[in-house]
Amino acid sequence: MSERIVTVFGGSGFLGRHLIQKLANDGALIRVAVRRPESAGFLRPMGGVGQIALIQANVRDDESVARAIQGADEVVNLSGILVERGRQRFAEVHVRAPGRIARELSIRDNVGATHVDRAAAAARPAALSPPAAAHGGAVAHRRSLAGGSTRLLYGPSADSPPKQQHGTDEETHGNCPGNGP
Repeated sequence: MSERIVTVFGGSGFLGRHLIQKLANDGALIRVAVRRPESAGFLRPMGGVGQIALIQANVRDDESVARAIQGADEVVNLSGILVERGRQRFAEVHVRAPGRIARELSIRDNVGATHVDRAAAAARPAALSPPAAAHGGAVAHRRSLAGGSTRLLYGPSADSPPKQQHGTDEETHGNCPGNGP
């Protein structure tokens, strides 16, 4: 087992469970940051004893995000919603939360980051415009550069493969409509 600590926001979702399995197989120590850890217990058997920790975190709360990121070598944001319910709103989860995570990363050194913009990759709900979805990814990209390498993965359809990027703001921000150079 490596000493690499990876925090995964949204790790109990469809993409998250597959990533958790891969990270566990690679020997990473994994913190799965979820709103309800008691509902994510199915992830623990994917790794060795103590390899996968379920921690309570809410991407809508600055302090919660900071606690989840503390001490991590890498951070992956897979959080997303497909339907607004209760306090979960598209703009909060897909736009403000990536910015919140990125701001926290920007004050830390040598933390790698990956942001998957699920709203842009899936068929978009009418309530979340493509520019709004793209904005979340662009904000995460720009603000986390100071904290380490960044990859953004998103695309408008399955036949349009996701792009990976590293580097400066002058690069394009993926192939999502509304994302410009």
